Amino acid sequence: MAVAGLTLLAIVGLIVWRSSAVTISASDVGWLADDSTIAGDAAVVYTRYLSRHRRHRLAGGLFGVAFAVVYGIRWSGSVSVGIGQNSPLSDVLFCGLAGVLIGVLSAESFRLTRRPPGMVAASLDQHDDYRTPRTDQGSRALLLLAVLVGAVVRIASGAAAPMLIAIGGIGFALLAAVTQRAISARARPVLSDSARRVDARLRGFAAQSVTTLRFASSILVLGWAVSKAPRSSSGLVEVLRAVFVIGCLVAAVVLLRRAAPRPSRRWAGATL
Repeated sequence: MAVAGLTLLAIVGLIVWRSSAVTISASDVGWLADDSTIAGDAAVVYTRYLSRHRRHRLAGGLFGVAFAVVYGIRWSGSVSVGIGQNSPLSDVLFCGLAGVLIGVLSAESFRLTRRPPGMVAASLDQHDDYRTPRTDQGSRALLLLAVLVGAVVRIASGAAAPMLIAIGGIGFALLAAVTQRAISARARPVLSDSARRVDARLRGFAAQSVTTLRFASSILVLGWAVSKAPRSSSGLVEVLRAVFVIGCLVAAVVLLRRAAPRPSRRWAGATL
């Protein structure tokens, strides 16, 4: 049964990857470039970047959902949507978000690690800093809080689930941090002014997307850690826990949409 489940996941992933053709409109390109009149080679670069980003996100997200379904049916006994029910590994939202995050990191890592053949002339211009310190600090604080929750629960009741969830969140955060560093520190050849602007826009979008997804995953991990703490005999405590968990769920969904590689309704309306 386990082999069959893994085989199904592999087949789903292959089908999604081969069939995940995406359409990039002029509005999409204008949004990413922050210029509705962009054309020529620059427009081609933006189009290819958006296409890769969307394909990787779609494939990663659907693979995560398929994993949750297979795991839930085979090992957990049921499939859930939302925080607190069963295992995070059988939760469609949790695994879907994890898949999207991995897909984004995959798309960025693929682009960032490529090296042109032969010798190139490197630019010695200082790199722009695309980090967002407040958001990064918020992500670390949320993960630290999840670890503290896991440690307290482990000491008080012996339950290991919150700590294991927090450790998984740390793994995603480290992967995101490596990608963020690569976005800012990647070597850059000597570019024309127009190419430099394209490079800066792509780096800025990549950094914002990864940072937002990292923050979303930290919120989701904290919500799961709190949800897996032992139940309290106090009705008020349980109500507060439910409100907190639902708030984490809503915030994660909002951030996931915000990090999507597509223009907002405001931009789409402005281009009409």
